[in-house]
Amino acid sequence: AYGARFVAFSDETFPPLLKEIPDPPLGLYVRGNADALASAETVAVVGTRKASLYGTANARKIARDLAASGKIVVSGGARGIDTAAHEGALDAAGTTFAVFGCGLDVVYPPENAELFKKIAANGGALLSEFPFGKKADRRTFPQRNRLIAGMAAGVLVAESDEAGGSIITANFATDCGRAVFALPGRVEQPGSRGCHRLIREGATLATCAADILEDLSGKPVQQMLALKNACAETGENLSAEARKILAALRGGEALSPDAVAERTDMPFPLVSANLLLLELDGRVARKADGAYEIVL
Repeated sequence: AYGARFVAFSDETFPPLLKEIPDPPLGLYVRGNADALASAETVAVVGTRKASLYGTANARKIARDLAASGKIVVSGGARGIDTAAHEGALDAAGTTFAVFGCGLDVVYPPENAELFKKIAANGGALLSEFPFGKKADRRTFPQRNRLIAGMAAGVLVAESDEAGGSIITANFATDCGRAVFALPGRVEQPGSRGCHRLIREGATLATCAADILEDLSGKPVQQMLALKNACAETGENLSAEARKILAALRGGEALSPDAVAERTDMPFPLVSANLLLLELDGRVARKADGAYEIVL
């Protein structure tokens, strides 16, 4: 039904790490590449639905670099950080899993319908332990969060307040003996308080994918990131929007975000998000007057 299959706990493609948690599901409804579930090379990237530009850009970049290194990015398909994580993995032509807090026939949030199609069509998978017709409610999301933590070798909380669902995911990961990472933010930013609390309580501070990869592998990751660096040099892992922005800046003059939006005919919020991502990548630099120029 609905183009999905049921993967039982006893199936060889059932996520191996998920079998280790105290209360694994009897099975999963899966749409997309069910065979990919058999991999243990998984990292979850989660966070608040009310994400800041900083949190969104960093989550997308880290997820992209994790995917470029061969990791499968797991998240919950929600607005904000989850969406950025899935999009980052797709930017790198990588694999990503979206774990639903409802039945697979319930598209939630509805604005992510196209994203979910892309995930399933590009080697990833949509999955849920809930039957068709089950709608999301306050109880289903904590259950969903336990699956995200359970099927991942490590969990990165990219942005969260102190009481967010991402904290539930991190706590469950800790209980299961999985690695927990947190992205630091500004001290005055409410959305970073949860991350800062996790760091105080023992989570590993992570500012880039290399921090996560090194911790999980126990060794430096220069070789693991060689493919990522090659892609970065050629621009193969850039989104179409980022390429348009770089093309606009290649004329040599520094441009304000407004000017970039005008030249590329892109919405200002999309321009701002991509400029920050390109700045984090070291591809563009922001001048004192707020204009951006390409880094040669």
